[in-house]
Amino acid sequence: MILGKSYLGNTEVVKMYLGNTLVYSAGNPNLITNGTFNINISGWSNNGAVFSWNPLGYFNIVNTEIAKGAYQSFTTEIGVTYKASANSIGGSPSTRMIRCGNGTVPDAGIATSVTETDSVLHELTFTATSTTSYIYLRQLSTGNINWDNVEVKEI
Repeated sequence: MILGKSYLGNTEVVKMYLGNTLVYSAGNPNLITNGTFNINISGWSNNGAVFSWNPLGYFNIVNTEIAKGAYQSFTTEIGVTYKASANSIGGSPSTRMIRCGNGTVPDAGIATSVTETDSVLHELTFTATSTTSYIYLRQLSTGNINWDNVEVKEI
């Protein structure tokens, strides 16, 4: 062990399997780039919404049409299960959710969180069917919502 990391020769061990059983994992890093929005909103793509950075460290998404939002792609391993989560904070749309999917954006082919009407932690789990997956912060009505603490981790 060197500084809490495991090495085999000069190669850092991230996962170790015994047969098909995972026996060691170096941890579960967040697969989302800039999910806390501390200084900006870089790394996110627009799906018909207007968005901006809120100096309180939030991602503010404004919908002028229904069912729009923002998304980000991330690398996944086929057959592996992941947990996605995000906080929606305040705002005027009555309904909001997160989605995770493979393929075209904003594909709901894997999982959709429960539709919520208040500020809440949205969570879902999914099993990847592609090496590229997406998380989609989706607002189902016009108005604005702040988002924060977006993450996807292998479980």
